[in-house]
Amino acid sequence: MYGRIASDGQVDVTKRLDWLRLQPRAPFRQQPYLQLAKVLRESGDLDGSLRVLEEMEELRRNTEAHSPFSRLWSLFLKGSIGYGYRPGRAIWLIILLSALGWFVYDRSFHAGTMVPTEKDAYQGFKVGGRVPEHYPTFSPLIYSLENFLPLVKLGQGDKWQPYPGSDAPQPSTSFPSRFAPSPEIVLWFLRIQILLGWLLATLFVAGVSGIVHKE
Repeated sequence: MYGRIASDGQVDVTKRLDWLRLQPRAPFRQQPYLQLAKVLRESGDLDGSLRVLEEMEELRRNTEAHSPFSRLWSLFLKGSIGYGYRPGRAIWLIILLSALGWFVYDRSFHAGTMVPTEKDAYQGFKVGGRVPEHYPTFSPLIYSLENFLPLVKLGQGDKWQPYPGSDAPQPSTSFPSRFAPSPEIVLWFLRIQILLGWLLATLFVAGVSGIVHKE
């Protein structure tokens, strides 16, 4: 056991990790990683400490993984929340995918394939491209956020939907309608977005609470 690392400046975390990789891979021993992370944290290098813990968890999971699914799940945990040590990554993924949804739904709306859910509003929108004054105006950003954030209701998801029929209007050649995805693609994107929203939100909570990783 050691309580500090002699160094002229900040400890080179990469070199320390290279040194730890020299130990046998099986059985995996996490105590040397925990000790290094503790020393780095106490010396003020929080990012270096998290890096060590993240690598420790990755090596432990790779040693224990016995199927392609477990390896894929491990890779997803690393990218989304850093195995629970960096839950903030999930927030950035939510922001990125919400922005992508904003683009998809905006193109769909301008192509006329994002329509009201209520019958009367739908008929008016289909004929004249307008909805009644009392009906909520479509907002692609709010629609994307509402479908991506579990349990959040902002008045868009219940009022608008991808075109439900098989006779969707053909996109015009104008710029707002160009590159508009088909209603089927938008519907699948919507479903995947909702599922990912629940998954990332759950992993964020699990990461913050510390139940993902083992120490």
